Amino acid sequence: MTKIQGCQVVFENQEEVLKLLEDGKEIWMKDRPKKRMMELVQQTVETSPSSISYDKRNIVLKFLRSPIEILSNNSTSISSIVLAKNQLDPITQKVTQTTDLEEEKCDFVVKSIGYKGTAIPGVPFDDNQGIIPNRQSRVYDPNNEVFFFSF
Repeated sequence: MTKIQGCQVVFENQEEVLKLLEDGKEIWMKDRPKKRMMELVQQTVETSPSSISYDKRNIVLKFLRSPIEILSNNSTSISSIVLAKNQLDPITQKVTQTTDLEEEKCDFVVKSIGYKGTAIPGVPFDDNQGIIPNRQSRVYDPNNEVFFFSF
């Protein structure tokens, strides 16, 4: 995404994003895939312009937002998206949605790659987060405080 010719990536509130990365560093540094991803985000934030350029296409990234509604001005085109602002707990790194909403004009919406998992019978599952609980990439049963093995 950062290498698309004629297009620039802009982070809204760059300083806030850098602070979020710094505040969560203790947690994400312990997980190699997260560490690599966060280092890439940090590098991109630090080298990206601070405002949009009207002579280029812009990809504007907003952190701590959840899509609520996609609006259209007719039945075939998108006019804007309604976003809820979220808060990040600096200790647990858990996100909670607030009641603050904002509407952002846009022509195009890309669905993120994030997903919510579904339970597999007999395997521990956290319905609230939509994940299989794990520690160091090993399935973990938090109810019994043991690693889960199935033979």
